[in-house]
Amino acid sequence: MQTDENGTKGALDTVVTTDNILLSVSRFDINYDDLTPRAGLSFPNYEDERINTINESWDHPEDKITLPSNFFDFTSKETESATVVGFMYNTVSDFLPLDATDEKIKNKNDIKLASRVLSLEVEPKLRMDLHNPIVIELSHKEPKADGEEALCSFWDYNAKGTINGAWNTKGCDVHFSNSTHTVCHCYHLTHFGVIIQPMDEIESDPHEVYIQFINFGGTGLSIIALITLICVYSCVKALHTTRNVIHINLCVAMLLAKLGYVMVFMAKIHPIACKSVAVCMQFFYTASFAWMLVEGIYLLIEMESVVGAYFRKHRRYLVIIGWGVPAMIMGVSVALHFDSYGTTDACWVTFEDGTVYMFVGPALVIVLINFLILAFVMRHIDDVAARDKDHFSSRRASVRATAILLPLLGITWACAMLNSMYTTIVILRFAFAVLNSLQGVFIFLFHGLGSQEIRMALKKEDLEVEFSKVEKIKIRQERIAQGKESAAPPLPSYVA
Repeated sequence: MQTDENGTKGALDTVVTTDNILLSVSRFDINYDDLTPRAGLSFPNYEDERINTINESWDHPEDKITLPSNFFDFTSKETESATVVGFMYNTVSDFLPLDATDEKIKNKNDIKLASRVLSLEVEPKLRMDLHNPIVIELSHKEPKADGEEALCSFWDYNAKGTINGAWNTKGCDVHFSNSTHTVCHCYHLTHFGVIIQPMDEIESDPHEVYIQFINFGGTGLSIIALITLICVYSCVKALHTTRNVIHINLCVAMLLAKLGYVMVFMAKIHPIACKSVAVCMQFFYTASFAWMLVEGIYLLIEMESVVGAYFRKHRRYLVIIGWGVPAMIMGVSVALHFDSYGTTDACWVTFEDGTVYMFVGPALVIVLINFLILAFVMRHIDDVAARDKDHFSSRRASVRATAILLPLLGITWACAMLNSMYTTIVILRFAFAVLNSLQGVFIFLFHGLGSQEIRMALKKEDLEVEFSKVEKIKIRQERIAQGKESAAPPLPSYVA
């Protein structure tokens, strides 16, 4: 056994370790900012050299309890000091039986305690309910099987119908769980552990295999298509224009979003990696919408409108809109709802608490603004083409591409929202899988193959000369139709 005490500025810190138990007692003055854990008090502190013995004999445990940073705001104000007593038990089968009275624990005869047990007591006691949860991270002693369910539980000494208590889940929720770890959110302090029970048999979804095939196949095609288009834009010198730089940024944003989706299958086994992937995907999907807005603004620049004239003088704002605005939106969303990221196997944001609207809302606003821009452009495009026919004809394909891609992106996420509300409608799942996985292919088709500018550049033709020929032919046909210019005279009769 090891015992060590160290007191500074009224602080007390004691650690006791045995083969089966870790005990930590800490007392500190709440008024001392350098002693009060403003970032959230955690137990145990694995950086403490005094617990090296359990690190080795307990196979390097990762279990931890973290109090919210404002925890002591909910305790009594009458005392200036706080005492925290923490216990961690390697095994508890000798004194805590597997009794359960909770309704969530359905198969009481088949349950097992899958983790160590953590306990934390704080003096002074809580005087009101916590607003932010206590986070308990528990590692499984054995990997959780596919047919098993993890439940965040605590030992309830006052459980009805028992002598010494039983396991209960009230006030504790599973925030994240995979085969090796479970993260719990609880709103009280006591003894915590993870109970594993067999899951109820659920009928397999016959459509899941087809949807996964569509997701994998479509995402793979999108990645190949986007990389190809980026290479074409970058390697063909004739395509080095401001508009195509915007297209490159759009392709990069969508490509990184698709790569994030591929990473989900590796990241979902670890909570931090899953959250990171969810944050990145939100940022890059939002950036893809933002760069479509930038393309709309650039159309206004070419139209020589009032808004376009402003951005012509401040083109650096286009980069801020394309990357800065999505970063700002993501930062606000993460700050407000960080716990809602990476909570499903898809490593995405949750629909339950409305966090997904931090993505859908800005995307919808961008789509609406771009529709207004496109309506303005389509209304005045003939006037601009008449003034600068050699230059503006090359932009018609881009206008058409944007007019098609915007509804496709909007419909994609509309299907996602409807699918979350009406989970039994299979067609919504297939529609979202097809549209979402093929977004990169759509960009390649409409900004790549559908672009006359790219086709001519790949053929190494003079773009300006070719567009000028096309425009002259069109104007001549219009003048003939209006009777302003006569067609070629008929050949004489003696000419065969």
